[in-house]
Amino acid sequence: NIQVAASQNEAKEAEVYYTGIVEEKQAELGRYAATQPQLYSRFKEDLSELRVSYARLKAEYATTPEKEIVLQAMIENLQLQTQIIELQLDIMKKAPRNTAADTSRQTFT
Repeated sequence: NIQVAASQNEAKEAEVYYTGIVEEKQAELGRYAATQPQLYSRFKEDLSELRVSYARLKAEYATTPEKEIVLQAMIENLQLQTQIIELQLDIMKKAPRNTAADTSRQTFT
């Protein structure tokens, strides 16, 4: 079906687009690792479940006959990762910088 193929092609393009954004934002977030190590570590943990879920979806995509549904779930996962990283970047930009003296006292919940 031509319409299904076109839809899947658009979804694949969206996947490439959002994957690029996620990678770019993760690199930006990584720049805070030295100045906000505890917060950065926590943020990485927050995203790990989404990354694992994305990897499962990607593996499922290779074998499922319902490619369009799985691809849509992959894109939604990437969109969610993007939104979370954006929030994390906002927090990092507003958080006070850690120093060796205050690292143990600072907590974010």
